[in-house]
Amino acid sequence: MSPAARMLGAVGAADVLLGLAVLSATGRLDGVDRRILAAADPGRVWDWPQRLGDLVVEGAQPAVTATVLLVVASIASRRARSVRPLAHAITMVLAVAVPLLLLKAVVERPPISGGGSSFPSGHEASLIAYLGTVARTRPPRTRRAAVGVTAALAVVMAVALVVTGTHWASDVIGGAALGAAALLVPSRWAPSPDRGRPGGDGRSPRRRTRWSTAGRPW
Repeated sequence: MSPAARMLGAVGAADVLLGLAVLSATGRLDGVDRRILAAADPGRVWDWPQRLGDLVVEGAQPAVTATVLLVVASIASRRARSVRPLAHAITMVLAVAVPLLLLKAVVERPPISGGGSSFPSGHEASLIAYLGTVARTRPPRTRRAAVGVTAALAVVMAVALVVTGTHWASDVIGGAALGAAALLVPSRWAPSPDRGRPGGDGRSPRRRTRWSTAGRPW
């Protein structure tokens, strides 16, 4: 995907996020969210779907997915003898965390239960942005599978967040938009999938970039 296409996608995702933020702050999504919650968990009982969903929610918290990204990037930086992979990972963490905290402070949407602000979902945003970054920096032979696994995990997380009553459905969509926007914004630290391979940047495979290890993007 070209930088222009990535930026266009990021702008679109940001527009969705801001639109949902306004609607959530004004309460215009409350009725829809309550109907979705009632359909996902009629009777508000804690049965096997909720128990399974809780395992997903607790097992893929933002701190967990951020750690996965930073560990993978640290290993890549060590192998490539370059700070670029780690710098890109840190930039991605900040690209999610900063707007997430700002939106939660501004929107102040009451969660389904407990205190705090629920919009947008940090679980969904971090999973898409952090694991999506790991997936798209895999070698070509495994990248498509990695992206597919990440997309499937994002869907599972979205369902789990609603079924367990952790987030309203619009919180989850907002989190997905935030994660997608952060993932799509072009970064000067981001690796190119074609670096270090013939036909990528026009260089011989013998002249690899400092942060391309054995022909791999990271």
